[in-house]
Amino acid sequence: MRRTMRQKSVGVAAGLALIGFAWLAPTAALGQGLSDAARKQPTTHRQVAIISLDTTGGSAKLKSFCVDGEGRVLAVVQRVSAAETAGGIIGYLFGSSSESAQTLGNELHVYDATGKLLATWKLDFAAQAVNVGPEGDVYIAGDGHIARYDATGKQLAASDAPQMDLVRSDPEGLKRRAEEQLAAEKQQWKDALEQFNQQIAEFKKKDAQSLSDDEKLQLANAQQMQKAYEQMAQQTEQRTIEQVVADLTTRARTINAVAADADNVYITCGASKGYGFAVWRTDRQFKSGKQVIDNLSGCCGQMDVQCCKGELVVAENSRHRVARFDREGTLIASFGKRDRDAIGDGFGGCCNPMNTRMTKDGALYVAEDDGQVKHFTPDGKFVGLVGIATVQPGCKSSQIGVSPDGSRVYYIDIQKSQIIVLARNDLAEQKTN
Repeated sequence: MRRTMRQKSVGVAAGLALIGFAWLAPTAALGQGLSDAARKQPTTHRQVAIISLDTTGGSAKLKSFCVDGEGRVLAVVQRVSAAETAGGIIGYLFGSSSESAQTLGNELHVYDATGKLLATWKLDFAAQAVNVGPEGDVYIAGDGHIARYDATGKQLAASDAPQMDLVRSDPEGLKRRAEEQLAAEKQQWKDALEQFNQQIAEFKKKDAQSLSDDEKLQLANAQQMQKAYEQMAQQTEQRTIEQVVADLTTRARTINAVAADADNVYITCGASKGYGFAVWRTDRQFKSGKQVIDNLSGCCGQMDVQCCKGELVVAENSRHRVARFDREGTLIASFGKRDRDAIGDGFGGCCNPMNTRMTKDGALYVAEDDGQVKHFTPDGKFVGLVGIATVQPGCKSSQIGVSPDGSRVYYIDIQKSQIIVLARNDLAEQKTN
């Protein structure tokens, strides 16, 4: 029974996240944090510093970041009014977490490896993702837009993201998808609620005095989930087709990742049907858009796709795997498995791995939401644990960046809008001494 209840709790978290709600359940429900076995593993890097955002001119929220070929840290930042005091998961998924907050502007901050601010680029759209191509061009995407810049911040190309053509060209098709999705949502909540009702009924067949402490906890958790599902079912019944159309449009405009190789640019967004994610490919001038992958399985607003040696590397977190695709979206290989202890090639929690990065020499770095960063070969052989960033575990962005020489690994702390620096152990020793 214990395993079943934990699986149901995880299912609730994933389901709520998929439809746009961040389930702020206790850490135990979302993945136990670091296991003792994980903590005992040797690491090649350790945490040495934190890069804090420049807050001159107003509060700043970190949306995304990457590391370029010169070792600079490029951070997408949203300027907000002082009323914006809370961020975390809700802020990351939906933008403002306070109705009184006001967006003051969007920027890209350029930092050196030590966290010194080198430059600020003003952006004319709400950026959500950033990455660097092999020639050093910077790609920034968000809110249905995509742009390419040179290393100094000069804009070279800009366009609506390719999936927006699909949204605009077929309004009737969008309405049909909304009708289908609303019907599916209603049935989903009905079926899930019935499962919890049955579980609670099984507990109540027993004499309350005979329940063990563990069973009492399981019953309390089931009752809590039952109330959450009842609330969501009621809200879903009140939703209109127009609201679902608006949600689908917003989901299409949200860009979860951007990546580029020498010839192509790839963006990740919500799939046109269901709750999965899709990958679109364009050329470097953002022409000839084509969807190449559909129905990737992810939650927590995360679907990380990277270009690596002519392939796409995907952190498909709901399937607990890293997958490799060719440029046409054909699956080449995958590795990973769900593992409570998250040791070796196993990934813990409800939704891991979250993000990846590959260096020029072929080292593949993979991040989990509890702060772990692991080193793999491109074909999925586990090399070792890189390091552990001190972050709160749970459903959230877990982006990482790697310096060109691999001496520093950077991990986003989305809830505190800062970037954690992990340095190779020999450099960390020098810093200490």
